[in-house]
Amino acid sequence: MPSSDKLSKETSILIVGAGVFGLSTALHLSRAGYKEITVIDPHPVPSPLSAANDINKIIRTEYHIPLYGGLAREAYQAWNHDPLFAHHFHKVGWFTGAAGDDTRGHEIVAKIWANIKADGVKTNAKQIKCGDDLKKIVSQTSGSRKLDQWMGIFNPEAGWAHSGNALIGVANELRTRGVRFVHGNDGTFESLHKNSKGVVDGITASSGRHIPAERVILAMGASTGSRYPVKDMLRAYGYGLAMIQLEPQEALLYKNMPCLHSKTLGYIFEPSVDGRLKIALPGRYAWYGYGDGEASRPEAPVSSYNNLPPQCIKEMRELLATFLPQLADRPFCYSQLCWDADSSDDNFLITYAPESERVLFATGGSYHGFKFFPTIGRHVVSALEGTLSEEARLAWRWRPEIAGQYKTRGDGETRVLERDNPVKPETVRTSRL
Repeated sequence: MPSSDKLSKETSILIVGAGVFGLSTALHLSRAGYKEITVIDPHPVPSPLSAANDINKIIRTEYHIPLYGGLAREAYQAWNHDPLFAHHFHKVGWFTGAAGDDTRGHEIVAKIWANIKADGVKTNAKQIKCGDDLKKIVSQTSGSRKLDQWMGIFNPEAGWAHSGNALIGVANELRTRGVRFVHGNDGTFESLHKNSKGVVDGITASSGRHIPAERVILAMGASTGSRYPVKDMLRAYGYGLAMIQLEPQEALLYKNMPCLHSKTLGYIFEPSVDGRLKIALPGRYAWYGYGDGEASRPEAPVSSYNNLPPQCIKEMRELLATFLPQLADRPFCYSQLCWDADSSDDNFLITYAPESERVLFATGGSYHGFKFFPTIGRHVVSALEGTLSEEARLAWRWRPEIAGQYKTRGDGETRVLERDNPVKPETVRTSRL
């Protein structure tokens, strides 16, 4: 950072995006004593543009990449002890596993277990060596024959958090701290604004208004690639989720059910307080065809609801048939494509823009960012101040060398959505995390 442009607690900071990265950054800026903080988003919190505007997300610490394992343990402490977050966390346990013939799934599970042991951190996680072991822990799966050859890891300390409510809780806290929020056209990012000397001095909103700031933090999530030239380091991808409405007495049968997870098939959560049981897929969907031929971006928020591709619905039925066959044919009461900014190496993008030391990126959640909500903002502040750890700095740097690498990532997980041809294979893309 240039000595003539020093950061101080009075520096005006504008955060573009009120999702996980944006709100967490605002929180930690405020906790660190920064006084001039503004957050803009087209919508009030919880913004429908945020991937975290949902009823539940997995909270876990198991990673086979040490950087994220350490970050997850840091965040886990906050989920348990920070009053702002703890009441959103439900410690029901988490199982991740793979079928007997799922070679890739077995490799990832083995790496996760090896990392757990290598960390030397006390844990109650244990290996699940067969389907019968899983059925003893998760009685709701006892009717499944497809689980007989499964293996995996079960951690009773993991669970899920109500992500939408967590966003609202942080936003309310920020308002009490004096953080300003701007929504509507004034809160919609159009471009960076530069003064007569070519120096960024804020943003131009879609209303035409200039919102001045000495630092701009771009935390736009899935909208990043269509709003700023990130050189294909990030793409907007959507994953399918759906919900089944259970009757009150029926929902009690699934109360406190551990989160169920397969890298190949997807996720299943216990029912919400109103009886909605959510399932989600690991596969990514891209939506192109906007004229530039490159940038994938989400459809308008509402148009993605209840409009899943047939292939997506088929895969959800397979997920249910594997873990909870008794629900495999139940109608969905809700479905959606949930969009996030996805990097081909699954690392975040938390770094200064190459052309301006007044613009910092804080994005690239890649479908595993929410669990870090309580603490990721602390690391964004470190990046802003130039004190980020070397390990994180290298992982989250501006890295054009990964652009376009989505085609080299495993077996057939990514599909393209087109209006004339709803789904077609695009590239391959399997998460490393």
